[in-house]
Amino acid sequence: MERFRFFFLLPRQEQQRAPGRQYGLEQAARQPGGERHDEKQQCQDQNKPGQPEAVVPGGDFFALHGQTSLCIRALRHPMPGCADCVRAQKCGTLLPTNHGGTVMLTITLLGTAATMPLPDRALTAALAECGGHALLFDCGEGTQAAARRAGVNLMKLDAICLTHYHGDHIFGLPGLLQTLGCQGRERPLTLYGPEGLGEVWPALRTLAGPLPYPVRAVQLDTDPIDLTTLSSGWPAGAQLTPFRTRHRVPSRGYRLDLPRAGRFDPAKARALNVPVPAWKLLQRGQSIPLENGAVVAPADVLGPARRGLRFVFSGDTAPCPALEQAAQNADLFLCDATYPDNEQEAQAKQWGHSTFAQGAAIAKKADVRRFWLMHYSPMILEPEAALPNAQAVFPAAECGFDGKQIILQYDEEAT
Repeated sequence: MERFRFFFLLPRQEQQRAPGRQYGLEQAARQPGGERHDEKQQCQDQNKPGQPEAVVPGGDFFALHGQTSLCIRALRHPMPGCADCVRAQKCGTLLPTNHGGTVMLTITLLGTAATMPLPDRALTAALAECGGHALLFDCGEGTQAAARRAGVNLMKLDAICLTHYHGDHIFGLPGLLQTLGCQGRERPLTLYGPEGLGEVWPALRTLAGPLPYPVRAVQLDTDPIDLTTLSSGWPAGAQLTPFRTRHRVPSRGYRLDLPRAGRFDPAKARALNVPVPAWKLLQRGQSIPLENGAVVAPADVLGPARRGLRFVFSGDTAPCPALEQAAQNADLFLCDATYPDNEQEAQAKQWGHSTFAQGAAIAKKADVRRFWLMHYSPMILEPEAALPNAQAVFPAAECGFDGKQIILQYDEEAT
């Protein structure tokens, strides 16, 4: 059995870029909601009231309609007896990512360029989505256009996590803040960043202009953040951990952890006289008071914690112990790959960056499951040409590209 399941959300021929070909052309043809406008009406009448109105175009796509995350899992892995799955197979309707109670973490690379944008490469940005909520890591120039091409909805953002304040990582921020306001956002947005945020944020805020929603700027050290404090929509225990990286200025990388509780034991719950409606609360980590005055804790009815999900975003950095430690056992590791050639290590060190092979070495030491290169120097016209430098160290290394997307799920048989 596979160690983990994932879904590439591009047609198979787009998974590896052909030389000279732009990424995301199919996504660019989509409407902002993620569906193809000309096919939407064909399925509209078959959707239940209040259900997403989206259809699967040809290929393995992920779509977003309004505020609802959608996936095609049901089309190839229908749940027996599920009316929604049957309907999805008949008309191609996409189902919510939490369909069947499965937690899904969707990662979308929005920008993979360093220093300056290129026609098919926006500046640094990546989006992590789970259960209708999202975090944006960096916000370089071109982030909004890249999000539109990828069909992702930035209105879902609970926080923007800046790794540092070089222009190629923050110049997209004023425009994005303004757009969110124009689209009617009212709920608060949190902005995280390392030392110096107090000096940078006032300038960004001035450029953004009047906003109809509050922005809370929080300077970080390395203390973990409970994401349920941003929104109750995050899974219980979801945690964002900043860590120090090695760049020319104060910088942070970020690790996103979605833990998974142990298996629920109904027999133990019955023996403790826990009402069935309270079982879900225990599974979510809440203690339950009983009528007899006793209190049942989750540990009383749950087995050992199982493997959860882990995503790591390096930001700009040279190799360092903190990065290796943070990346341990990551399901997906996105790492600085500014320089393609092994002979450029001295240059990479001088400017606080990594080579393809150096990032791969960290992936290998950290025993990550999946490793994507990003943050390419503008001198790198075809990242795939230098990919063998990384694969010689970590064979599963892949080149990231704008619009590349993956859905990570809990292990089928995690223990």
